[in-house]
Amino acid sequence: MKKWYFHHTEDTFLDHPELVDLTLPSLDARQAILASAVPALAAAAAAKAIEQWSRPASDITHLVFATYSGAHMPGADVQLASLLGLRPAAQRTMMYPGGCTAGSAALRVAKDIAENSRGARVLFTNGF
Repeated sequence: MKKWYFHHTEDTFLDHPELVDLTLPSLDARQAILASAVPALAAAAAAKAIEQWSRPASDITHLVFATYSGAHMPGADVQLASLLGLRPAAQRTMMYPGGCTAGSAALRVAKDIAENSRGARVLFTNGF
């Protein structure tokens, strides 16, 4: 991994004082931030990968997305597919395993799809 991203901005802290005051509960605020931030950050990274791939996003047949940042409905996979302009027929797999196992488990799924589905073009993303 060449670059890490940190999402909090000064505005985030101003809008959510519970993030800096450790005496206040902050789980709900953190989950609300992640519900939109995880797909947005994944879309930014995926857009770069798609650009390097030199094919249109509409050629992607499968999306495998893993995160341990909470399950939201619709899932981050739906949001990411929309942000990238994937075809509605693209098959999506959303995984919510805990901790660092999220990425490795989802990578195994993406590998299996790529190896066993003729013509598959798989986009794998891992959000935190």
